[in-house]
Amino acid sequence: MADFYRFFARIIVLAGIVFPIAAFSQTPPLNAPSPDLAFPHERNVFGLAPDPAIQWGRLDTGLRYAIMENKTPRDQASLQLRVDVGSLDEVPELGGIAHFLEHLAFQKTIRRPDEGLFTELERLGLQSGADSNATTGLEATTYYLTVPGSGIDRISRALDIFRDISDGLLLTEEDVEQERDVVISELVSRDSSAAQSSKIRMRFLTPGAKAAEQWPAGTRESLHAISREDLLAFYQAHYRPEKMLLVLVGDFDAEAVEAEVRARFADFKGKGVAAPDVSEELTISLPQAPRALSHVEESLRPSITVYFEQPAKSIASQSLGYSGAYRLQKADEDTRRAVLKRGLALDFAMGAYRRRLQDLMFADDAGFSSGGPFGDHIPRAAYFAGFQFTPVGDDWRTALHVARRELDRLLAFGITEQELDLMRRSQITSLKASADRADTRSSGALASNILRSTAADFVARHPSALLADLMDVVDQLSLEDVKAALKDRYEGKAPAIFVRLQNSDGPVSEAEILAEWAAAGETPLQPWQPSDDKAFAYQVFGEPGEIVSQEHIEDFDFERLTFANNVVAQIKDSDLERNTVRFSIRLGNGLSAFAPDEAGLMAKAGQWATLGGLGAHDFQELSRLFADKNMSVQLSIDGGGVRILGAAMRADLPIALQYAAALLTDPAFRPDAVPIYERSMTQLFAGLRASPQSVLRAEGVPFIFSGDQRRVGFPADLEAALAPDRETVVKRLTPLLAHEFLEVSLVGDIRVLEAQTLLANTLGALPERAAEPDLAGPILPQFADNGAKAAFTYDGHDAGSRVSLYWPVRDGVERPRALALHLMTSVLDILAREDVREAGGLSYSPQASWQLDSSLGYRGLIALSADSDSARSHEVVEALSALLERVAQTAPSDDLLERARQPVMEQLGRWRDSNQGWLFGMLEGLSHAPERLKRYRTVEADYRAVTAKQVQDAAIWLLKTGAPIEIVVSPISIEGNATKEAKAPDAP
Repeated sequence: MADFYRFFARIIVLAGIVFPIAAFSQTPPLNAPSPDLAFPHERNVFGLAPDPAIQWGRLDTGLRYAIMENKTPRDQASLQLRVDVGSLDEVPELGGIAHFLEHLAFQKTIRRPDEGLFTELERLGLQSGADSNATTGLEATTYYLTVPGSGIDRISRALDIFRDISDGLLLTEEDVEQERDVVISELVSRDSSAAQSSKIRMRFLTPGAKAAEQWPAGTRESLHAISREDLLAFYQAHYRPEKMLLVLVGDFDAEAVEAEVRARFADFKGKGVAAPDVSEELTISLPQAPRALSHVEESLRPSITVYFEQPAKSIASQSLGYSGAYRLQKADEDTRRAVLKRGLALDFAMGAYRRRLQDLMFADDAGFSSGGPFGDHIPRAAYFAGFQFTPVGDDWRTALHVARRELDRLLAFGITEQELDLMRRSQITSLKASADRADTRSSGALASNILRSTAADFVARHPSALLADLMDVVDQLSLEDVKAALKDRYEGKAPAIFVRLQNSDGPVSEAEILAEWAAAGETPLQPWQPSDDKAFAYQVFGEPGEIVSQEHIEDFDFERLTFANNVVAQIKDSDLERNTVRFSIRLGNGLSAFAPDEAGLMAKAGQWATLGGLGAHDFQELSRLFADKNMSVQLSIDGGGVRILGAAMRADLPIALQYAAALLTDPAFRPDAVPIYERSMTQLFAGLRASPQSVLRAEGVPFIFSGDQRRVGFPADLEAALAPDRETVVKRLTPLLAHEFLEVSLVGDIRVLEAQTLLANTLGALPERAAEPDLAGPILPQFADNGAKAAFTYDGHDAGSRVSLYWPVRDGVERPRALALHLMTSVLDILAREDVREAGGLSYSPQASWQLDSSLGYRGLIALSADSDSARSHEVVEALSALLERVAQTAPSDDLLERARQPVMEQLGRWRDSNQGWLFGMLEGLSHAPERLKRYRTVEADYRAVTAKQVQDAAIWLLKTGAPIEIVVSPISIEGNATKEAKAPDAP
């Protein structure tokens, strides 16, 4: 259900009920860096200073680095290494060689000739994928490490790994041939219908551009053609100090880390012949006349996208921080203010456009289910600005008319004074929040921002500097400034329109699309009419609630209290996020309020409660009322039950809690919200068969849970999703919201007494509720029989198969056995990488997972899964099954056991490092699982005590429970595949 809720989160972003997005910060696109090795702030014409906490450096060989001390999270560091080489630096015959090399970077090296880097990373406490990863794009290859511990010895070991990657790869014939199968497996798994559609779109947009043809994954033919000699030559030409940027951010001593960087990389010099420098300047000219293309893809949701090419120099005219090839040459005060105002004007105009679309979505005949503006950059080809919409079904005409009409309305009349004031307040609020939270930004986010900004030739600035820029011009920005910026961006520019259809008999002609665009331009226009709003009506809920019991949990340092109305609250004062408070309100006992066949009611009721507004305010008015508030509040109903999740700046926490209390007491369920829900669900179901992952979730998960659609979060078909009427929803949800047991957990930068007062005035002031959750009959999962098998298919392009094996733990186990099963799963995860991926070349991403629920007596699933070539799925089933049998036959070695245990041990304490960890790892649901405190007190010692023999015994026990539930999802295009086939195991 996560994808569904993310979709609705986007709707609420449009409404402004979540944190406003600080577009004024000018997050840059990923451009190729300038050949000049100076940092962006050293080339910036306005003399902008970078974040003063960042320590910048360059070695004589050209390697650049940025180091920053940061205490969030504590005792952890983020290291990122960017190499300026991607698929645009390849020749077509060797397509995919940069990505191939990225894979080989984790294999044997000069300093580690007997084993790959993955093994060393596991010993360091890093989990593959979560803590160590790499990506290859069009222009760069980037390596990421999240290192536990702040000691210089760990940082040094991580730097040794980056040094190995930089110039120590052995690239043995054995490793090359072994990894070739893996990269081909990844090519297959990523070559989806969505990827094919993107290629068609890029070829249309930028004909002749290398970016439209030279994709990072390569082709089967090119990957088979790449030799060790090719890889070595490519490695030496591109993995050179002058093409590298190293970023380190974390809880360490920056001077000591800088000394280690210099010591580790001082003698790193390029070998062989260097590849020539590449300029970021655009190399192609695009057609200037209006143009259009459509294509049909039955497995994907329909969409229309309207592009307007932008001059490359426009990036400099709207951002002071840009210091690349197109930077301005004039840097006087008038130019500085003009750049600031233009960037802000475009942000305001696009913000108003989004909000107008949000209002239009509530009409029965809106013609689209989502839409908004965007910017796009195709490297070394073009810059675009434009608009993307999801039409209702294949009705692209109506959506196209909306896109043209609302753009023309902006160009003709601009935005209103009310919209200007709303955008002004929203932007100030957002940047003030960013500046206020700056000292508690996470190391991973900071490292990514420094790397991304520097590589794209933008100055990496502190949020307070961006806020100062905003305050310098925001009050001087006029309606005329906004209108002028809009006209400069769009007026007189020829559109390029891309239409993707799903159920059409065939593509629409270019002439027909352009004729429709022209006809939309003849629509009579009137200025946008803003609405008048009143003050928020929900500020008093009765007499403040009386606290009848209170307990301080000393070792975890949080407060637990109960109000007279039976509301239970847990409060944690935390300094992990400055001026930010997060909360969760949990109602009842999970899924117990709904029957297994009521997933449609869950989906519709949850979204209707939010989109339907409150008795005194509709959703649109709420979005305007909260526009200058830094808060997020959303009611959801999913596998975790009924919850209201929220976050707010401390000053906005009172109104956030008032809104949450109003959702409980006065949801309106307005009928005008239904069309939005229906369009979104239609869109959801339209894309459910597009990939093996989506089919596994939509059809495989219900099969595993014996048809219980609640575990998915939406029903089996669209009809069931749309069926619940208002009477049914109100009848079922209103009593639950008003009377069920309520537990609120609150964590953040707030004193306990202040939080108690806010809760007493809101949730504590509500009428009396149930005194405790109904724990008498927990909702136990019902699984398919052991040995049951199901074969499902997905539509569209062949992107390989998804193979999954599930061993149900039906009756629960004692905690020692559950921990042994967990460590066993970690062992299986390593063996899957070593045997199925590396030795077998059967899958790019095999993995093992432990899915037991402690609140249900450790019932759940142990799973092994992998993507594979469709023709080899049976081999993958056998290979995955053999892993569990191997552990059952032979206890893991001491080295394997510790490599499996160490990353988990590092993770066990990380929940303490973030407010989200405290909220969802410790506090939420404590009333339903009071034994959690005892478990958390001893979990690290208990996990450390699990032995190899206990792991082996756990594997033996799991095998004895029966054969796994086996699910294989394959492309329907493979001959002989049925739409769905499921069968029970053979009788014993």
